[in-house]
Amino acid sequence: FIILVAESREELLETVASRCHEVRFSALGKRDIEAFLVEEEGLDGAEAERLARLSGGIFGRALLWARSPEQAAHWGRGVELAASLRRSSLLEALEMAAAEREHINDVAREANARGAPLAPGSDELEAYVKAMDKRGGDLLRKRWEKREKREKQKRRGQAALDLFDGMSSFYRDIMLLNLMEEKGKGAGDAPLLNREWMEDLEREALHIGTEAAMRQLESLHRARKAVEANVDIGLLLDSLVLEIKGLKG
Repeated sequence: FIILVAESREELLETVASRCHEVRFSALGKRDIEAFLVEEEGLDGAEAERLARLSGGIFGRALLWARSPEQAAHWGRGVELAASLRRSSLLEALEMAAAEREHINDVAREANARGAPLAPGSDELEAYVKAMDKRGGDLLRKRWEKREKREKQKRRGQAALDLFDGMSSFYRDIMLLNLMEEKGKGAGDAPLLNREWMEDLEREALHIGTEAAMRQLESLHRARKAVEANVDIGLLLDSLVLEIKGLKG
């Protein structure tokens, strides 16, 4: 059996999709993820509930955040950035974008340093190189340099995706608050992801309508696609800020 995993059928060539037997997987329930995090990972109830809620039913994401809290920080920074953009001047917004770019680069470098014992320049790699002939040593060093670059790009991209997902979750919650108000229901009835940000959400919902929130989500969806296409993250962040601030069509 060959198992092909895709986010949606539409992303596949029809000649490929037509030859596959389609099996759909839905997101897990929040309570199932929450129970696992408490029983198997030892999290307290409040933290397990928070991670299960933010994961959107994606079990792997909840598990990663439970085991590596620093990974969850990118989502939180995305929420904070989205909550601040409307009230910030353009200069302040671009400075925040630059800070996020540096943070993403720093995290990628630190993660590579921890995860690659044979990183270029390390004592371990140099010991291997010295034990080989010159040609073999040069090839080994180049191979690990390529590996480090590839891993750094991967970690940088994932950090950017988490940042954008955090921003998207904020605008999603604003949309829900606006829709609940239109239906005459209270905010407490809305299935919000970022309940800890309720005060900011309610304040921003007064200024950002449903259509505007939808436009921001569309901008973030395009930014997400651009990350997957290896667009420079610094340029992408600047472009996204300009778009959300309404200065870029």
